[in-house]
Amino acid sequence: FAQACHAALSLVTMPGHSSPMVGRSVESDALTEALVALLEGRGDVIAIQGEAGIGKSRLIEHLLAEAGSRGVRSLVGTGNAIETTSPYGAWRPILGQLLGLDRLPRDREAQRNHVVEALRGDPQLADLTPLIDAILPLGIPDNDLTEAMDAEVRADNIQQMVTRLVQSAAATSPLLMVFDDAHWLDSSSWQLARLVIQNVQPPAVVVAMRPFEGPPPSESQALLTSCSPPPL
Repeated sequence: FAQACHAALSLVTMPGHSSPMVGRSVESDALTEALVALLEGRGDVIAIQGEAGIGKSRLIEHLLAEAGSRGVRSLVGTGNAIETTSPYGAWRPILGQLLGLDRLPRDREAQRNHVVEALRGDPQLADLTPLIDAILPLGIPDNDLTEAMDAEVRADNIQQMVTRLVQSAAATSPLLMVFDDAHWLDSSSWQLARLVIQNVQPPAVVVAMRPFEGPPPSESQALLTSCSPPPL
């Protein structure tokens, strides 16, 4: 295990199959075992890798249903082919779920007011609220603190802010995080996912993706090799 890593990584390589859920008992059992471990206080990181159309989405649907039946909260982010360079694209829906925006009407002003009010009660987050705009474009203007931040400091604070929000969620309920179509994740999303895995205990994290065309991005390699894979 890497020093900062608390989760085990299992790489599930799925061969092609004409019927997606047939012959997937090993994979579905591994996902169920991750939920059981989560409920026992142990996090796990599982990567599901395979070509398009062979059942990754079906496995994710099964996992989310199983998580719901076991009282596990699920946060789902998805890579997008047209947003591979859009910072934190996969985290946009996750952050919306963490802040409860998925339960509000799609009214920008109402969502902005909700976020400001939700973060007001946390002294460590209140002054950083404008940084949310880097992921959720709600039109929250910079304050004196955030306006003075250079790009590196701003990025660090964005990541620390989201990590704290995930920590708060994991402290109140068993937490499953899913990144689907992760082969399209942007580098910032990979970096933030790694930071969360290293610092939040214990989430269960599932990364579903196609094989990369060419060398994998260095950020994805850093996450997927941050723990030594045990035999499956």
